[in-house]
Amino acid sequence: MLSKDDDDSSILLWQQVPEGLPNLSLISGERFEKNVKLDWPPPCLQEDVKFIKILDQCVNGTIGLVSKHRYGDENVVLWNPTTKQFKVIPTARLSQGLGTGFSFSLNIPGFWYDHVNDDYKLLQKASRFKHDTRDIEYSWQVYSLKGNSRAKLDLDTISASQICKPMTSVVNLKGSLYWWGTKRSNIGREDDQLISFDTNNEMFRTPIGCPAKFDFMNRYLMVLNGSIAMISNHLWSNCLDISILGEDGVKESWTKLFTIGPLPSFALPIGVGSKGDIFFIKEDGEVGCFGLKTQMSKETGIKGVYSYSKIIAYK
Repeated sequence: MLSKDDDDSSILLWQQVPEGLPNLSLISGERFEKNVKLDWPPPCLQEDVKFIKILDQCVNGTIGLVSKHRYGDENVVLWNPTTKQFKVIPTARLSQGLGTGFSFSLNIPGFWYDHVNDDYKLLQKASRFKHDTRDIEYSWQVYSLKGNSRAKLDLDTISASQICKPMTSVVNLKGSLYWWGTKRSNIGREDDQLISFDTNNEMFRTPIGCPAKFDFMNRYLMVLNGSIAMISNHLWSNCLDISILGEDGVKESWTKLFTIGPLPSFALPIGVGSKGDIFFIKEDGEVGCFGLKTQMSKETGIKGVYSYSKIIAYK
């Protein structure tokens, strides 16, 4: 089993460079003065890797990676950057038993640690495209790392075809995973919804509607004072709105708390730290930070990549 890590809170900076594999750095310190570029990628991903995607969560010091190889093979990797321990899960193993005559694709919103069974589990959505028709078959299942087994989920509250891949971050609060998804109507309209999955009972909850529908808007999830909160901004705005979900499952309970900004040289939000710091890329490519506790912006001295960077809270 992967070891748990009890070090102080840090952040992982994921930088997708124009060519080659992404950079990954572990940053800590009150003024982000400790910046360590990780020995990357781990040994299990150093052969024939074409692309690596990082999941949005850190669980007990472990992060999730999805790698795509030159010959089409994919792997899911659970890796602890501090202890160097890792577990490789070939997606061929995840797709076993799903039948033949289909092209298979896999989406993994998140993973978690099952304290009762001392087990890491992955939530995965499988899409099977039948070769001789245009039919698409969807299913959701939970994969157990310890038991190397899958449990298909019964969807009573939501249709599998209506849950699309996560659009932004995935957060875990009190044993539930939350992420933004999309519901497609019969007329082709797409409405944003907050999807939640109870990891204790391994069941989906009723989706929560978005407080407002706007095009060209970024939405990021975070945990604020023990509640689900949303950071949103229009693509042409350098201000961020902070809203909180008062009652789980009720659309009207979204409440706007305050607006941050205008932020100096703001370009794009890239994530939230475990202490409530909001990180963003500035116009000059530097990573900026706004502290919700201090209500002040501060310099980090960290050079980012404007095209694609991501912050992940690391514990």
